[in-house]
This record gives sequence, C-alpha cells and structure tokens, in this order.
Amino acid sequence: MPPNNSDTNPFTLIAYTNHIDIRLDQFLSENKSCSRSMAASLIKRGGILVNGRTAKPAYRLKAGDTISGTIPKETARQVLPESIPLNLLFEDNHLVIINKPPAWSFTRRPGTTPEPLSTACWRNTRTF
Repeated sequence: MPPNNSDTNPFTLIAYTNHIDIRLDQFLSENKSCSRSMAASLIKRGGILVNGRTAKPAYRLKAGDTISGTIPKETARQVLPESIPLNLLFEDNHLVIINKPPAWSFTRRPGTTPEPLSTACWRNTRTF
C-alpha cells in the first residue's frame, strides 16, 4: 500500500449486504468519488486491499469485506489559453460551421491537448 502522506487520502470501508456482488472497482468509484478506471488502476497496482490482501478490479464483494487503501489527492492543473485558429466555413447568429481536424475533441477529456473545440469556438467566434 502506498505510504500515508499529505498527497493521499487513506480510507477503510466495510461492504454490507447491499454491496454483495458489486465489483470492487465499481464500489470504489461510487463510494470514494473517483472514476472507475482510476479505481481499477489503483487496485491493479496494489494500492487497494480487500481483507488485507490484493484483489482484482472485477472482484465481487461479499458482506463483511474490509476495503482499505489510499487514493491520491487530485492536483489542480493550470490550463493556459491557447490561440488556435479556426477554419470557419460559415458563421451567423445561430450557426457556426467549422472544418476541424478529425482528432480534435469538442469537449476536454482528461490528459488531452490542445484546448477543446468548444473553448476555441467561444474564444474565436461572436456566436458562442
């Protein structure tokens, strides 16, 4: 288990009868406010224990299971504005048509750059 320091949130949870047969990663995501993929990653790395032992993300809980571990605190990321030129094909008060590259996301996803298309539109058009 990772060390208990100021960058982690240690916890211990007990599975009750209403948690029977719920996947461990799902249980953590619902009870510790983290994504299911983050929970699965922590479980695979041995940062989450069930009854003092490592388990798999798909482990099905039993009543009385003790789930313990640490979840890293989220660090604030500073997002700096980018000046991204848009290829505007048409713009009026109700519609914007943009020719965008295929891999450019409309909304921000964790770990993605450049800024999402929605932000670039807001910065570069008079419609948004």
